[in-house]
Amino acid sequence: MALPRREPTAGRLAPAALMGCGDAPTGTQEWSRAESRYQRLLDDYPGDRHGGRARKAIRKAVPALQLDEIQQVVRENRYCGAPAKYERAPARRAGSGRALFVGDSEHSGELPGAWRTTDVAKAALVVCAGRQGFGGAVRACPYRSETSGQISNVTFRKVSLPVQVYALRTGERVAGRTVRISGSTCPSLFFTYGDIPSNKYVTSSKSDIRNAFSSVLGR
Repeated sequence: MALPRREPTAGRLAPAALMGCGDAPTGTQEWSRAESRYQRLLDDYPGDRHGGRARKAIRKAVPALQLDEIQQVVRENRYCGAPAKYERAPARRAGSGRALFVGDSEHSGELPGAWRTTDVAKAALVVCAGRQGFGGAVRACPYRSETSGQISNVTFRKVSLPVQVYALRTGERVAGRTVRISGSTCPSLFFTYGDIPSNKYVTSSKSDIRNAFSSVLGR
């Protein structure tokens, strides 16, 4: 009597076990471990009936893993040194899409709410802002020190802010430039400690900041 060949018990049970191990950690956001279990199932048992579920689970696990990793590097202010992609990020389109700012927040916080976000999952762009410095001179005005009576000229200069812009969906750099923010100059008085400074920043309004960032954000 011919008997059908039976697979070893381990071979029959392993795919289901791997599927179960992959499913388990997703509830605690351990996506890396889950993805490796699903991929092992596909590699070791390519024809198994669990393959369809494993492929579907990978399509869910991989973006979730990307998102977790990017959220981590953004929290640690490391995205600019190791840009990465989030394949489910909104597409970058001219005139739309929000940017996530890393670094400078003094100026980006003045942009319209529709231009920016703090939620990685909603960002189309990541803008890495460096340290601000003095830009071009706008106007120079004389000021008299109330303590010494000395008159000194103060040059009011634009804010110069280096930025790198990345498309989050691909992780590719799409722009690298210096944003120059203009503003008002020569107030009737200002407070300072010590000597009158030779240079001061202009006083930028929300519209000044919006105008400076509009081109780099594609607005």
